[in-house]
Amino acid sequence: MKGTRQVWIAVAVVFCLAVLLPSTATSEDKYVTFGQTEPLTGPLAGFGVPNKRIVEMAIEKINSEGGFKVKGETYKLRVICEDNKNTTEGAVAANNKLIHQDKVKMVMNFPTTPAIASQVVTEQAKVINLIGGLHHEMLGPKKPYSFRHVMDATVTAPAQVKWILKNRPNLKSSWMTGADDASGAAGVDGWNGACKKYGINVLGSDLIGRQVTDFYPILAKILRANPDIIGSNTGDQGALLLKQAREKGYKGQFATPYAASLSWIKTGGAENLEGTLNIGVDATSERVPKGVRDFHAAYVNKFKEEPGAWSDWQTTPPYIIAQAMAKAGTIDDVEKIKAVLESESFKTPWGEIRYGGAKKFGIPRQLLIPIFISTVKNGKIAVLDRIDGAEIEKLMSE
Repeated sequence: MKGTRQVWIAVAVVFCLAVLLPSTATSEDKYVTFGQTEPLTGPLAGFGVPNKRIVEMAIEKINSEGGFKVKGETYKLRVICEDNKNTTEGAVAANNKLIHQDKVKMVMNFPTTPAIASQVVTEQAKVINLIGGLHHEMLGPKKPYSFRHVMDATVTAPAQVKWILKNRPNLKSSWMTGADDASGAAGVDGWNGACKKYGINVLGSDLIGRQVTDFYPILAKILRANPDIIGSNTGDQGALLLKQAREKGYKGQFATPYAASLSWIKTGGAENLEGTLNIGVDATSERVPKGVRDFHAAYVNKFKEEPGAWSDWQTTPPYIIAQAMAKAGTIDDVEKIKAVLESESFKTPWGEIRYGGAKKFGIPRQLLIPIFISTVKNGKIAVLDRIDGAEIEKLMSE
């Protein structure tokens, strides 16, 4: 009896241990974590929150399809997203936390101001930074760990302006405005540079504080010059400027060197912004890659709203991260991963794409994705033409 009782006690102890202790089964998933910072609060949360969501959707899809293999081991992705508040201080704090506390080897940073600030942290720490910023000075040999998956106006505006010259030859002069920050300045400089290069007369330009809502004094100056094109950024501020231009009687062409969104069109009024040229994505157009259209549709189905103007571009980094580690044969050797990023191509919802732009930036760090020449039509974005990465790189080399 005593022996039987000891056996049952032993069984009970084993059972309790099995319940209380974590599983050590070899089938347990292995994860690689990367970081992300977005403006999750403040005036640009309308960009940051959808970006966070769509990155998470891309991760879910990659993981549901089996993850990725590194030297025979299967891994899945996960992300830690921090609020950078669209400030320099917020970006530095968020990146320091991700790198030094969470120990990530790769981060994403959006938009321009926090992305620029993040480079101070990531370059010193030798952490790969997949930036979503719109300033050409973010890329260069002195910033070897920074790779960009969106394009600033010095990259996109040449294609946009050449399209205008070919298809709207009556548009011969321009006045571009932008927000008084890094992305606004880059947009205006890129647009004006392309206009001067290809033959559209730049009559003037302005950088305006994001807090401004009354544009009538600025418009009085612009309208006296009577430009064929008036342009703005694609924040609410830019939409209001164009709306007020119409209210002042301007009948000419509107344009923006950025991606327009449905919320921007709603702010400015569909009737006011009808015909505005931009580089936004119409995710129902056959010119847009099917993978992007599918992600866009899944987002709308899940959240019952359209994603942000830049969200469609945020699908690429998770795919690139997973494939770069698989091709490099490591999850933590940053130098090997960096070498793969600058030399290999990657299969993404945008198709098979690679980093280029070495002639322009001195180092291949610009993701060569298609851009779209689009217009506002009946309150929506309608694609007029598609310009692929190879053509974009050719224009960068001119």
